[in-house]
Amino acid sequence: DEPFAAVDEATTADLLNLVQQWHQQGRTIIAVLHDLQQVRSYFPKCLLLARDALGMGATAQVLTAENLAKARKMQVLADPLAPICDFDGLEVP
Repeated sequence: DEPFAAVDEATTADLLNLVQQWHQQGRTIIAVLHDLQQVRSYFPKCLLLARDALGMGATAQVLTAENLAKARKMQVLADPLAPICDFDGLEVP
């Protein structure tokens, strides 16, 4: 999730070049990104998620104004009384 978030620009550029090399080698790259410009520039295919899958396929066809507007209109639904789970699935009091 956000592999470039706490990384300086030079390292980000190096990592994105590595992603491009892997793509050229036919490897599958899965990354969770919020920077849509990085997605547009370095990922030819994407999946847009916002509580639901809003689009999947060629990045230019998925990251449309219509799909992005739908994603921005999603509401966060939280139950303040729901138990909190930690990483191993055990309930935390």
